[in-house]
Amino acid sequence: MKILSLQNLSDTIYKSIIRFPFTLLCAIFGTFLLFYSIGNEIHSNIWFIRGIHGAQLGIPVFIAATYLSENLHLSIIKSYLLKSISLIILIIYLMTMPKELTYINFSRWILLTIFTHLLIFIAPNINKGTQLDFWIFSKNIIATFIESLFYSIIIFIGISIALLSIDSLFNINIDEDIYLKLLTFCGFFLNTLFFICKAPIVRNQKEEFSYSTILKNFTQYIMFPLVTIYMVILYAYSVKIIFIQDWPKGWVSMLSIGFSTLGIISFLFIYPIKNNNQNKWIPIYTKVFFYALFPIIILFIAAIWTRITDYGITENRYYLIILAVWLVIVALNMLLKGQNNIKIIPISLCVLTLISSFGPISAFQVAKKSQTHRLNQLAKKEKWVNDDGFWITNIDHSYSPKVENARSIISYLSDYHGYNSLQAFFPQPMNSFLADSLSKWEVKNVLLKKMGLTSLNNSSIVEKNKDEYSIHFYSNTEYENLHLIDIKKYNYLLNVNTNSIDLEYKLIQDNKNIIFKINNNDNSIGSLEIDGIIYTVNLDTNLLKNAKEDTTLSVESEAFTMLLYSLTGDKDKEQLSITHMRAMFLIK
Repeated sequence: MKILSLQNLSDTIYKSIIRFPFTLLCAIFGTFLLFYSIGNEIHSNIWFIRGIHGAQLGIPVFIAATYLSENLHLSIIKSYLLKSISLIILIIYLMTMPKELTYINFSRWILLTIFTHLLIFIAPNINKGTQLDFWIFSKNIIATFIESLFYSIIIFIGISIALLSIDSLFNINIDEDIYLKLLTFCGFFLNTLFFICKAPIVRNQKEEFSYSTILKNFTQYIMFPLVTIYMVILYAYSVKIIFIQDWPKGWVSMLSIGFSTLGIISFLFIYPIKNNNQNKWIPIYTKVFFYALFPIIILFIAAIWTRITDYGITENRYYLIILAVWLVIVALNMLLKGQNNIKIIPISLCVLTLISSFGPISAFQVAKKSQTHRLNQLAKKEKWVNDDGFWITNIDHSYSPKVENARSIISYLSDYHGYNSLQAFFPQPMNSFLADSLSKWEVKNVLLKKMGLTSLNNSSIVEKNKDEYSIHFYSNTEYENLHLIDIKKYNYLLNVNTNSIDLEYKLIQDNKNIIFKINNNDNSIGSLEIDGIIYTVNLDTNLLKNAKEDTTLSVESEAFTMLLYSLTGDKDKEQLSITHMRAMFLIK
C-alpha cells in the first residue's frame, strides 16, 4: 500500500507539473528570491523587487491561463503560446516599475493581486456552463485553497516546534532566519504545490452538486442577521440626517461597505438553494437587500462627496467611488436579471480593478489631476501665481490655513507622484534646482522653500468656523525659535493632555499636593493649586483674535512655568471654553 501511495503521489505531482509548469516555476523562483532576501538588504535592488512581485503575480496569472486553455480546449502548442503571451505582458509590466518605488506602485500591486486572483474564477467559466456550474467550480477553488493553506500552516507549525525542541533540548543554536525561510517555503512553495495538485479540472459534464448544511446555517443564522443589523443602523442614521439636515459622517462609508459586502457574500453563499420550495423566503430577502442597497449607496456617495468637495479626490476616495459604481452594477443586474447572473460579480469587479490600475481614468491619474487642480485654484485665488500660471517664488507667505492646505497638497504630489507632477508651476525644468542626489524629504523641503511655504509662525490660530477656534504651536524648519529651559529650579513635571472640560489632574508626592483644574467660567485656562495656594493660569484672550509671530509659548508665575502646545475650544464672547488641551507644567 505504501508503494502504491508513493506511486500515486508521484503521479499526481508529475501531472500537476505538466498541467501548471509556469505556475510551479514562479513558486520556485519566488521562494528562491525570498530566501535570499532574508538577512540581506534588497529593498534598494529593484531587480529583486521585480522578481518577487512577478513571481507573486505569476502564480495566479498562469493558473488562470491554464483554466482558460482547458475551457477553450486549446492544443498544447496554443496553450503554451497563451502562457508565453501572459509571461511577456507580465515582464513588460515589471520593467515599467521605477527604480524608486512609491505609494502608487504598492497600491497598484494590491489592485493587480486582486485582479489576477479574480481571473482564476472567471477563466474556467467565461463562456460556458450554467450559473450553478460557476458557483460549484468557484466553491471548489476556494475549498482547495483553504485546504492547501491549512496543510501548509500545519507543516510550518510542526517543523517549527521540532526545531525549537532541538534548540532547547540539545543546546543547538538555530538561527531565527531559519524560521522565516521555513515560513516562506511553506507559504509560497508548498501552498502552491498543494493547490495545483488538487486544483479542480474544467469539465464539459455537469458538476456534482452537494450543499453543506453548515454553510446554510452559517448564512441563515449569522450572516443574514448581521446584514439586517447593519441595514437598521444605516437606515436609522439616514432618518437622523433627514431630520437634523446634516451631511453624513465619513465613517458611515465603512459601515456601508460592511453592509454591502456581507449582503453580497451571504447571497453568494445561499445562491444554490435560493429557489428550493422550503426556502421561499430567501429570494424575497435577497430582493429586499438589493433594493435596500440603493439608499445606502446614496448615503455612501454623500459621505464620500463631503470629503471630495473639501479635499478633492485621492486614491482612497477613488476606490470608494469605484466600489459604489460596482455596487450599483451588481444591484441593478440582480434586480433586472432576477438574481440569476452571479458571474457579473467577479467579472465587473475584475474590470473595475484593472481600470483603477492603469490608464487616464486610473486611481492615480484622477487623484493627481484633482489635487493639481485644487492647488492651481488655491494659488490663483491667493495670487501666488502670475498671469502665466507660474509660481511667484522667493516670497515667504505667513502661516494661514490656506498655506497649510497648499503644503499638504504639494507634499502629497511630491511623495506620491514625484516632484515632476508640479512642473506646470515652474517655467524652468525642475531638475535645474532639484539635484538627483536629494532624498524625497529634501526635495519636498526645497520645493516648499522655493514656493515660500516653509516659514511658519511659532503660534497661530486655525479658524474652524465662526464658533470654534484651535490654537497650535509650531517651529519653523530651521528650529531657530527653540530654546532651552533651566529645569534645575523645578522639582516636578505635570503633563496635561485631555479632551475633558471638567478633569482634575492630581500629583501627590513627598507630602506635596498639586491639583490642576480646567476652568471654563472666566478668561483663564484653569487653576493650579499647590499645597493649598491657588494660582490662576491666565492666557491673554487677544491671542484668540490675532496671534503674532512673537507670541510666547509659555506662561510663567512665581511657582511654575507652563508650556502650552495646543488648545482647542469654543468661542463664547471673550471667555475661553476648552475642549482639548495639551500642556506641560514645570513646578517649583
